[in-house]
Amino acid sequence: MVLSVLGCASNAALLDVHGFSNLVLHQDALWFGAGYKLYRVDLNQQIATLVYDTKDFVISFVQIDEKNLYFGGYQTPNRRDGAIWSLDLDSQSIIWKQEFKGNWFTWGGIVIPLLVDEDVIIVGTRTALHGIDKIDGDVQWEINGPWFGTDRDSLVPVLANGQLFYGVDEVGGNGSNSNQAIVIAEPSSGKTLKKISVTGSLESVPGVYGNYMFVKDSQSYRRDNTGKLQYIGELRLNCIDLISGKVIWTYQANGGSESSQIGFYKGLVLDAFANQLFAIDARSGTLRWQSPEFEAAARNPQVIEELDVIALEIPSSNKVIFVDSANGELREKEFLSVLSSPVFIGHDMIYAITNAIIRADIVTGNTIWSIPVDSQYQIPADD
Repeated sequence: MVLSVLGCASNAALLDVHGFSNLVLHQDALWFGAGYKLYRVDLNQQIATLVYDTKDFVISFVQIDEKNLYFGGYQTPNRRDGAIWSLDLDSQSIIWKQEFKGNWFTWGGIVIPLLVDEDVIIVGTRTALHGIDKIDGDVQWEINGPWFGTDRDSLVPVLANGQLFYGVDEVGGNGSNSNQAIVIAEPSSGKTLKKISVTGSLESVPGVYGNYMFVKDSQSYRRDNTGKLQYIGELRLNCIDLISGKVIWTYQANGGSESSQIGFYKGLVLDAFANQLFAIDARSGTLRWQSPEFEAAARNPQVIEELDVIALEIPSSNKVIFVDSANGELREKEFLSVLSSPVFIGHDMIYAITNAIIRADIVTGNTIWSIPVDSQYQIPADD
């Protein structure tokens, strides 16, 4: 969710802000959360319908699975409690609701993107992963950990190939760097199937393609032959064979990274390091091209094949930019005031701005339509 602070509410201790969940296309409709509210936009009639108002829970994710839609997030203004709802798409009625209570020591707000498996949905707070029965909403299993989330310094859990992947700390360490591991688990039970140890700190959103995982890690210090700590400041993209657990190749780049999804296109791995996009050969780890430096850190490359471009988000300035998919050169076209990750239909881009959903032509930049919605909610003024 992207937040844009606009001004103070009537209560001096609160701020009015605006934000959206991810946007989900389903048949001829667009589903999303805007502030406290769940909306459905009919793409043919260009009408927004308020489906559900949580009143005080900010909707940070929406996910559709067959005939059900799952949505939820965290409560404001205390921001410690979380909840998830299941909604029947045909009747647009709530099937069940599951709440997660937080306190000063644990966070109940749901922060990682919802993962949908055959029997369960998986949600995560800062301190635990939960496997929830899709039929009745009961919690089937729980995995407690020191930190789950969407920050760049933690590994975001993902589902791929019918397996759950997440990161954990391991006992021991390398100087000031704690050893970490990628856990491969059975989604329906949460049972660990395998662990793959890594030497650095796992980061961002991993990508799985076939039997290979592409994942970032960083390492700040390393001991030399005399045992002395040396600062190295490495940020690396690793290709790991999930069968053998071995690192096939590693590509090192400079700078930090946003919590960014990895893209795959024509045998290339597309990954953002700080304010540049890198296209790396998936088999060899060889750099094919890199973009020029952008104004700020970028994330979430999306390929638009019809236009031979790759879209990137610049979250610090609420902007979407485009680079050439053949060489990474920056295109002139850009979209401003964007408060959601965009979705694409042909040459069109659908995205959120304050209190509205926009559909625009990427080539001309012209707005095709704009539909008003209410995206406002409140947070404590000292956040």
